[in-house]
Amino acid sequence: YNALIGLMREYAGSIMFCSDDKHPDDLLEGHINVLAARTLKLGYNLYDVLHSCCVLPVQHYNLNVGLLQKGDPADFIVTDNPETMHVLQTWIDGECVYDNGKVMFTTGKIAPINRFNARNCEPSDFDVNADMLEQPVIVAYDGELITGRRMEKLHSENGKVLADPERDILKIAVVNRYMKAAPAAAFIKNFGIRDGAIASSVAHDSHNIIVVGSSDEYMSRAVNLIMRAKGGISAVTNGSSEILPLPVAGIMSDRPGEEVATAFKKLNRMAREMGSDLKSPYMLISFMALLVIPSLKISDLGLFDADQFRLLNAQA
Repeated sequence: YNALIGLMREYAGSIMFCSDDKHPDDLLEGHINVLAARTLKLGYNLYDVLHSCCVLPVQHYNLNVGLLQKGDPADFIVTDNPETMHVLQTWIDGECVYDNGKVMFTTGKIAPINRFNARNCEPSDFDVNADMLEQPVIVAYDGELITGRRMEKLHSENGKVLADPERDILKIAVVNRYMKAAPAAAFIKNFGIRDGAIASSVAHDSHNIIVVGSSDEYMSRAVNLIMRAKGGISAVTNGSSEILPLPVAGIMSDRPGEEVATAFKKLNRMAREMGSDLKSPYMLISFMALLVIPSLKISDLGLFDADQFRLLNAQA
């Protein structure tokens, strides 16, 4: 936003607002209306901002949404004032569907579409063989999709390379959720977890299960929670575990937004209690399997060098 909003001065007629991967708790605070209020506070013209938010998307994507023209369906929102753009009401086809925090319509139950054909994991599934104690390590950066890479010397035990939480070098693994296959395991730095694991079936773009943890035991428990729920976001630490089920394709919830936001906040708190000081640990983990973004990522087949566009062998 900060890098692009200046274009509004010259190209107001060509700019639309959007968001990507917003957290459930963030959505409760607002969506495009928040961007509109933020832009108005910077001094941009009210009508330019409203045009970008309300008119251009309808015209550009040929959406079946009214524009308050004669004969249009009555599709609009009512806000408190231009400074905050807090939504008081939402109207669709002349019917009020949201009124001061209350949803005015009911939804029916729909059987979720999903595909989970993987098996439960054992701790030994996350073994990294000790052919070489110097291992390639993904270096994660808080709030960034781009990762770094470095070689790190790690300890081994019974022929297996170990994570080193004291140096913030943890295990990371991807489990193929569409078929029975061995997980691909490697190492990652900067997640900060000292005792526990976090996992998610939201893992762009294949949405396999991705997990980061301080031990193989924690990792298997976090993954198996998601397996049993057929999708979700989980956290496991000594004596406690939590999961936000995502039964729709393994990436979406069928629960009310407030309920999802509360569960998501609890998972974030657990990650912080494990030692992570990342702003959004579950957002960051979801992009560690997005292979097209440099430099080093992980897939269900192993580490992937995005610069050279080839798979590496994390255990060789």
